Amino acid sequence: MGKMQLTVIIAGYRIDGVRKSIEDLEKQTANGKFDVIIVNDGQQELREEVPKLIAGKPNYHFIDSWTRNHYYGGVSRNMAAMMAFMYRKQEYRDEENEFLLYHDDDVLFESPDFIQKAMDRYEGLSDEERKLTVLMPPEFIEFRGKIDPEYRHKIHVVVFPNNIDLNGVLYKRKDFINVGCFPCGRRFRVSYDIELIKKLLGLHSEKGVKFVKGNTLIFYHKKR
Repeated sequence: MGKMQLTVIIAGYRIDGVRKSIEDLEKQTANGKFDVIIVNDGQQELREEVPKLIAGKPNYHFIDSWTRNHYYGGVSRNMAAMMAFMYRKQEYRDEENEFLLYHDDDVLFESPDFIQKAMDRYEGLSDEERKLTVLMPPEFIEFRGKIDPEYRHKIHVVVFPNNIDLNGVLYKRKDFINVGCFPCGRRFRVSYDIELIKKLLGLHSEKGVKFVKGNTLIFYHKKR
């Protein structure tokens, strides 16, 4: 059985947010075991600053879209998903074990072991379980307030609208691409993650979901 190969994707729009995401990833105990792709959605500041932030970090990659793509980051996320692992020679790839993980600027991983726990969970699966796995969500989401720093609300992640976020979920890249990536358009503004997840579940139903016990995604709610 091969080991998980992971690419973390940052869909960048604000330089402060990109810095925050990089800082969170560098706190991970698994730092150095995964690649990172940062996508610039047409912002001049990111074009100038991101190369400085990732200088000397060979596992970081930068995609610069000179056109503002809109659609709530869906296009940027899909671009990175298509690019992930393509910078490796084919003989060094293991497509059956390639995963994607998204990290936006409004989330944090609660534990420095967040990614390592996911890797350990995957490596503990049988060959048959690995073949079926398409999603690996965290066990919890904790909502925190951007307006009220005292606001806290923690829920169990459920594969259902408003109970799961596209961030913090590991997606098997092969299946992500095969079902057509995130749908982009005005009507999918707050639902393109669940729309994709429903397609992925159509492959293996609930057998394709492997929750990572003990992992919590922190989501900063801009209206709280």
